[in-house]
Amino acid sequence: MADERYPPLILTSQDHFIDTAQLDHRMGVWMSRPMPDQALTRRYADGYRSAASILVKQILAIRNSPEMRINSAVYPIIYLYRHNFELLLKFIVVECRRELNIRKSICGHRLLDIWKEALPLIEKVFQDQEIDLSQNEHVTRLLQEFDRLDSNGEAARYPNSLKGERHFEELDWINVRHFACIAEGLSAYLDAIAELVEIEKEIRE
Repeated sequence: MADERYPPLILTSQDHFIDTAQLDHRMGVWMSRPMPDQALTRRYADGYRSAASILVKQILAIRNSPEMRINSAVYPIIYLYRHNFELLLKFIVVECRRELNIRKSICGHRLLDIWKEALPLIEKVFQDQEIDLSQNEHVTRLLQEFDRLDSNGEAARYPNSLKGERHFEELDWINVRHFACIAEGLSAYLDAIAELVEIEKEIRE
């Protein structure tokens, strides 16, 4: 007779998140490997961007499959890219402040607020360099747009705000392919600025 229990038997006493016996070197990661904070921050940022990019590509490949419905996957895609932006922006602020010998902590999660902190720091660090920062105005515009979409990183994580308001109420439609394309560009630019800050630091050392 078939087992008719519900929920079905899924979990057992043998299940553990961490299993040191499963040393699959293709899928394993040494989490405690020594690494400077700034390098680890950029690795985190790259991870969120990579995960978002892979998810979008998978959706485009099997979008008619019930296992990967775009209506559900849109939320983690938005969040993954958003967190990538936040990590890169905070990295830029921290490293620029180190270059300028400014001691101040970063508070909050609003991308636009962090960018407003970053912008004058970037300009000051590279004021004597022949670096084209004209794209910064596009960063400001895109982050203003994203701020209206998800100001504090909560909209893509929960359907309602703490006040009970439904997120994305004013957003009728989103083309995920287009969204990801613009997000990839913004991420690539912020990563390039982060890399320039690192190079500038190495030169001065």
